[in-house]
Amino acid sequence: MRKIKTRIFLVVGVFGLLAFHFFRYSDHQKTFQKNTAENNKQKKTLGKNISYGHSWEKCQQNLTAANISGFSDLPQNIKDFLFYRHCRHFPMLLDLPDKCGGAEKSGDVFLLLVIKSSPANYERREVLRKTWGKERLYNGMLIRRIFISGVSGDGYEKERLNNLLKLEQKEHRDVLQWDFSDTFYNLTLKQILFLEWMERNCPNARFLLNGDDDVFAHTNNMVVYLQSLKGNNGSSHLFTGHLIQNVGPIRATQSKYFIPVQVQKSDSYPPYCGGGGFLLSGYTAMLIYRMSKSIQILPIDDVYMGMCLAKAGLGPSSHMGVKTAGLHIPFNKIDKLSPCFYKDVLLVHRFLPAQMYLMTFSRGNFAALLVLGAVIMVIYFCLYSADDTNYNFSRSQLTVVFNKNLSDTLIKFHKHEPFVPKCEADMSVADMKDFSSLPDAMKDFLYFRHCRTFPMLLDLPDKCGGDDGHKDVFLLLVIKSSPLNYDRREVLRKTWAKERLHNGVWIRRIFILGTSGSGYEKEKLNKLVREEQKDFNDILQWDFNDMFHNLTLKQMLFFGWMERNCPNARFLLNGDDDVFAHTDNMIEYLQNLPDNDGSKHLFTGYLFVDEKVVRWKGSKYFVPVEIQKSNTYPPYCGGGGYLLSGYTALTIYRMSQSIPIHPIDDAYMGMCLSKAGLSPSSHIGMKTLGLNIPTKEADNLEPCYLRDLLLVHRFLPADMYLMWKEVHNPHLKCNPRKKHR
Repeated sequence: MRKIKTRIFLVVGVFGLLAFHFFRYSDHQKTFQKNTAENNKQKKTLGKNISYGHSWEKCQQNLTAANISGFSDLPQNIKDFLFYRHCRHFPMLLDLPDKCGGAEKSGDVFLLLVIKSSPANYERREVLRKTWGKERLYNGMLIRRIFISGVSGDGYEKERLNNLLKLEQKEHRDVLQWDFSDTFYNLTLKQILFLEWMERNCPNARFLLNGDDDVFAHTNNMVVYLQSLKGNNGSSHLFTGHLIQNVGPIRATQSKYFIPVQVQKSDSYPPYCGGGGFLLSGYTAMLIYRMSKSIQILPIDDVYMGMCLAKAGLGPSSHMGVKTAGLHIPFNKIDKLSPCFYKDVLLVHRFLPAQMYLMTFSRGNFAALLVLGAVIMVIYFCLYSADDTNYNFSRSQLTVVFNKNLSDTLIKFHKHEPFVPKCEADMSVADMKDFSSLPDAMKDFLYFRHCRTFPMLLDLPDKCGGDDGHKDVFLLLVIKSSPLNYDRREVLRKTWAKERLHNGVWIRRIFILGTSGSGYEKEKLNKLVREEQKDFNDILQWDFNDMFHNLTLKQMLFFGWMERNCPNARFLLNGDDDVFAHTDNMIEYLQNLPDNDGSKHLFTGYLFVDEKVVRWKGSKYFVPVEIQKSNTYPPYCGGGGYLLSGYTALTIYRMSQSIPIHPIDDAYMGMCLSKAGLSPSSHIGMKTLGLNIPTKEADNLEPCYLRDLLLVHRFLPADMYLMWKEVHNPHLKCNPRKKHR
């Protein structure tokens, strides 16, 4: 009886814990969904509602600045700053007049995230929207997000980046942009323009986080901290961060922070907080703006904030949770990116997008494990009767628990490849002639050249639909990526690699990866990739070193996986994660082939014929005679991207079993084709060397040049997103041209 009561007590307690956790989660979700619905409603009327407040003409140069003593000896960026130092107003390109619900309702915004970003930083903005910059209600307080930006580049580049921000504005409604040059020395101008906007459109926002787009911010902690302030609801002074004092201008011309006496004569700065990120009240923000009107602009924006505070008789304060100089861990053998170091901070400067995504997830691990543990306990106690006196959680019992409830549990286990021990280095290759003179990367390749199998870390056994479904995959996108390239994978999932039905046939996506780094770095990157797998189910990963010379190994491991799990996929695009692929055009091209079921030979791309083996050791493509004696490669297609049939893919895999692995993966494909008596072909629409437009006046990234192609190599994530959107714009007008075939 006592055991029955104990079980009842434990089950009730666990369910209570679960109910509490999910109640809080659902409450936050409902509120966020409500806010999201309101945002979507606003987006629909974006074109109608944008009012630009004040329309300013573009500010002109003050040419008299050239008369300043010593002007001719100053660096060009300082000269440009002095020419435009008097300018306080610039035309507004993108506005958000209703971001805070209008000036009168702006007091509802508890924390306004003001994030300094440059137009080209698309991937940073994207990851912030998904992580700490997400607009939501937390602890009953509303968090809103704004990116502030100028313009970058000139000519076609400037136009392209402005179009990128316009597209982001349509999708997210979170960008303020003015028509000034977005440079380091104009960060102060950017701050003043924002504060001017805030005075008109969001004067009663209670608190602001002002930070860069490469900081990790724990916005939940910020809300808790701000709520804990006694007697300050944003209506009194607050300016806190990483406090810097007793410093002055840097006079060394080579420094990024160089300030000549022509800009500031004083050799000291007032106290200020590091510009990577600081918290301030709405009251202080408006006070700084009023003070700024009578203080000449200084190119160092955080120092300028300190000047405005000093003029108002106020000072910044230090907060130990704001680390704009980075988080310094004194121990070398400790993971510096462990979430345990970040759970209590407010902000840390300088994070890559992949690190940002991973750190944001990691902070929620404890709650996830708590819920998972509770689920296991409930399942266990519900399945075992009161007569069962064995309370030990043996391995066999847990297996039974999950096997009985496999389809109903929250956890879905994938069947992985058979266990493969890690391949060991062949140290005998060091006896090879001239081995010691080879580059280290080539030595590493030779040590493991014999290895054909590696343990599989992430599998997709059902990616092609299981035993019969793989017949339905018309085009399988096989994308070579490295663990750190999170931002590239994210943009591909939104653009050309989106899984979909097109022209009645299925397109599926797989990223193929090894591992990168060692120790904590490797562990973190593997964790990042596992989190992506949970979200997208599109990654194959093996435990080998993901480097350039192992691209051939990566290909062969994939073809081995394909033979077992997806042997009847009709066609494949094999490409890098920095290519722009027009997959719609690929479908059209493949469907128009005489034999379009993938059962005949096809291998087409940018064709290389009679290509010489590179013998210069300084080249990325260097191959010593010990690996290949012949000085010429067989015909092959550039590895940036090529199309092949399922038949050809499996033929290459079979041929590869008797050909030693070569460090140049595209040349190796040519070797396998040659052994099979097959040849690659040329396709004019595959541009793995980039798109070279002969006219200098033309834009190399003009969508009209891309709309009829199949693939172009080397795109930044921002360009990828923009070109995909523009190429698929139904209103795109281009001069008629013959389509590439």
